[in-house]
Amino acid sequence: MKASLLGALLFAAAPPISVAAQPPASATADAEHGKIASELTRVLNSENLMRAQIGKMLDETLPKTFAASPDFAAMEREHPGVTTAVIDAMRPIILRGTLARLPELTARLSPIYARSFTTAELRTLLDFYTSPAGQRVIKAMGEGADFSRLLGDMIASDSATVTTEGLRAGLESGKAQVMRTATPEDFKTMEALFATDLGAKMRAVAPKVQAESVAWGNGPDPELDAQVETAVKNAITRYLGKPKQ
Repeated sequence: MKASLLGALLFAAAPPISVAAQPPASATADAEHGKIASELTRVLNSENLMRAQIGKMLDETLPKTFAASPDFAAMEREHPGVTTAVIDAMRPIILRGTLARLPELTARLSPIYARSFTTAELRTLLDFYTSPAGQRVIKAMGEGADFSRLLGDMIASDSATVTTEGLRAGLESGKAQVMRTATPEDFKTMEALFATDLGAKMRAVAPKVQAESVAWGNGPDPELDAQVETAVKNAITRYLGKPKQ
């Protein structure tokens, strides 16, 4: 089970505008530049955002995904409550493991931002995403993203692999939530930012950020996988041993 990667993909919230994408500009590799790139990465992948995303995945998306699985649906009919027990058993392990790997995600994404934007552009992006309007964009993306397809693909796959296609499908609902909830002032702020060469750069960078985020999500973690597997097996075993309701 992989955690949501939404925080790494918030550049996808940029509204579609007719500005031709340009190649990323080279950036001065100085201490200030790297510091701003790292801070931007942390804002887009904050611990609070990851906690919220994991909660949504476990409380909303995963139960629906399990319900659509014939095997899980049959087991739930025979042993009501087993799905909740399985999810609750996974919850602390997934949360702990994901938060422990956040520094790795920052280390992987920061160089992409540093190579793609100038120091001034990074500062502009950081100012936006830490502003009230930017924080509302992040919140709306987090609340609106639906990763049902992604989780369904993972459950159907023996390797439980996160796919870029599943990730992008989930992001579309997040982008729609941004458009539904943005205030007139938010739209004005976003349009002012994205209707520029910087907005075009953001869209050009998004696929690179997505690819690196997927690689991070699919990174091997045998210890975490073993802990989740054991917790799930134990939860199922306890329920299978209970008398039928």
